[in-house]
Amino acid sequence: MAFDDQYRTYREVIAAAIPVLRPQVEVSTTRLEGLEAQVARLNPQVVISSQNRPPSLRPGVTWVQVPLEVGPRTEVTMETLLEAIDGVDYPSSPGALKGKQRS
Repeated sequence: MAFDDQYRTYREVIAAAIPVLRPQVEVSTTRLEGLEAQVARLNPQVVISSQNRPPSLRPGVTWVQVPLEVGPRTEVTMETLLEAIDGVDYPSSPGALKGKQRS
């Protein structure tokens, strides 16, 4: 999970809520400046970020962009984030945001 430090409260609240709602999920947070290095190091299956998906990102990573501006077309709910996590088939490496599809 990566948001600019200006929005670190959003980042930390969402990161704390996900394991409560999905106990099998492990969440790691980072600043936007460190995002690509963290993704390379952790090999996550889901990334939640306020920035666009970088073109260099390996295929197979689910990217959920959370727009920070408010509007009817930009709203991303916790349900949306959980659906993305639930759609992941296999757990990834330790320390990465990971989820397993519910039956």
